[in-house]
Amino acid sequence: MAGARFRPPLVYTYAVTFTADEVAQNNASGLRFSHPSRSTRKNFLGLSVGQLVPVGYYDADAGHWVPGPNGVVVKVLNIGAGQASLDVDGQGNPATSQELSALGHLDRRASAARH
Repeated sequence: MAGARFRPPLVYTYAVTFTADEVAQNNASGLRFSHPSRSTRKNFLGLSVGQLVPVGYYDADAGHWVPGPNGVVVKVLNIGAGQASLDVDGQGNPATSQELSALGHLDRRASAARH
């Protein structure tokens, strides 16, 4: 994350760069997705289920971080009928449709496919 600086006491614990070959081939300045993108990672930090995870991107042209909607730590409880049953609050119970809807674009089929 060259040039990426945070205001204390913040530090980043994980960073990833999304790009495409066409960016370099076309001498473009960056990549913009036309739809929200999802990024799923193993809980390598051992964060609590339901914990919010700050999300943002580094704007190299502006020289600062731009915040995005928070992510959330979820746990796959089981998989049935091609969909994952998710714990989203740490109580160990499957999330209701209202809880899933409140979290936005959570895809239980994609979660099932990854596990």
